Amino acid sequence: MIIVDTVFWFGLMDRRDQYHKPCHRFLANCQEPLITTFPVLTKALHLLMSRGRASQGLTAKG
Repeated sequence: MIIVDTVFWFGLMDRRDQYHKPCHRFLANCQEPLITTFPVLTKALHLLMSRGRASQGLTAKG
């Protein structure tokens, strides 16, 4: 089980983030279950909204 924090979710959802591709590759290859919390997801989505990228939070496509 892997605990994921805000940076991972933000990097995964924001296609313009420098960590987007590594986060996407990690998720595609990860064999372990991921866990997180609602506050972590809330913060990641808040960051997306504050940077004008709220629509990217609807999909995690690479």
